Amino acid sequence: MSLVGERFDALFFVGGVATTNMDRETAFRATSLATSLRQTKEHLAGKMHDVYELNVLSPKHLERAVCGQPLWAWIGAGGRGELIRITDNVTAWLVPDDIRPGVRQTLFSDGALIATV
Repeated sequence: MSLVGERFDALFFVGGVATTNMDRETAFRATSLATSLRQTKEHLAGKMHDVYELNVLSPKHLERAVCGQPLWAWIGAGGRGELIRITDNVTAWLVPDDIRPGVRQTLFSDGALIATV
């Protein structure tokens, strides 16, 4: 995942820690990430935390069903960004700013995201 923020907020976010500098929605997203990392482990079962400009995906993420097809096929079929295979177990997904809200909404509605807001 990739989050751009001011000062140290982005560093805290990736560990699932909210700061007082974060807006309410970002703080809720940090908390949902912490819950997965430390308790539910949903990310290990193929759920993504959220949709970012740069997303690092595992084979479980890529095979997760979205709109009735594997995520990799859903991405390729609809011009939903670019997949770049890094290794057999790591794929980068680049999602441009202009399509990210729609992609996020579909994944959120389909239950593929951990983020609660």
